[in-house]
Amino acid sequence: MAFLCWGGMGLLVAQSPDAAAAARQQSPMPSHDQGHQTWAATISAEDLRNHLSVLASDEFEGRETGTPGNKMAAQYIAQQFAQFGLPPVVGDDSYFQAVAFNWSRWRDISIRMGEKKYRHGRDFLAFPTRNASTPLIETEEVVFLGYGIETEDYNDYEGVDVENKVLLIYKGEPFDKKGISKISGTKTASEWTSDWEKKAEAAYRNGARAILIIENELQKFASRNRSRWFGRQVTLGQTKDPAQYYANNLYISSSIAKRILGDKYKEVVKARKRMQKKGKSRSIRIPVTLKIQLDKMASTLEGDNVRGYIEGSDPVLKDELVVVTAHYDHLGKR
Repeated sequence: MAFLCWGGMGLLVAQSPDAAAAARQQSPMPSHDQGHQTWAATISAEDLRNHLSVLASDEFEGRETGTPGNKMAAQYIAQQFAQFGLPPVVGDDSYFQAVAFNWSRWRDISIRMGEKKYRHGRDFLAFPTRNASTPLIETEEVVFLGYGIETEDYNDYEGVDVENKVLLIYKGEPFDKKGISKISGTKTASEWTSDWEKKAEAAYRNGARAILIIENELQKFASRNRSRWFGRQVTLGQTKDPAQYYANNLYISSSIAKRILGDKYKEVVKARKRMQKKGKSRSIRIPVTLKIQLDKMASTLEGDNVRGYIEGSDPVLKDELVVVTAHYDHLGKR
């Protein structure tokens, strides 16, 4: 069985090198109870006090993530790992694993049609992690583009110029009266329904500025996903820059969609039925004055996990892992 020591102190940091060496020189294969007693004896109040006195000192400035004091704490832990002879993770010559903490939230977000301003979270919804901050989008035309799908057998984009356009699309994919998808050819929905990225990526590839996705149950959708759009959003690790992968994408209520469509509503409904029946797409240009504001605040803090790895010796259990973790960051200066 292998031990992965991750992030912070753990029991190994509480051992002095001399005590750890002495424990290793004792019986190489103590019983379960003897093993506990042997290694527990290497932990002393003096060692704990010494480590705590360093990590909690004023010099480390509270160890807040992204600060010099946090970096100093990571270096201190890595030095202790090296002093104990703790190997780094296999395939890595460093104890450190870079990690990014990304924060984002909307500063100003709105949709306007004429004098009417629609409310985020009530009339429409956009996730800050999936959208880029962008200058005010103003348009006099929206292009209805079916379901916003682009495959070899079914392509809403074929023959349609959507460069710098705002698109209006249906959520999901077309199913006929028998419940057969025009995309998967079965009663099971394809990834164009389950994976939101595909439609945003297709719109980006074709040069669209934004897509408006019709969500018939917007309030339920907003409630289920409240933690992903309300307030500050936090993601861990390296993430995609929305501006480099996705057209900005907003979910709108059916009532907003009807107002956008105006007297084109019946024509769009007829086009959708044709898609569902024959699998043939059709685009419709809709004259409408629309303004979309997407102003986002975003920041990234960089820190390090500190990792060590003890490979197991048992031929049966060596591929199993026991992970020992702790955190070494704190509140910083207040």
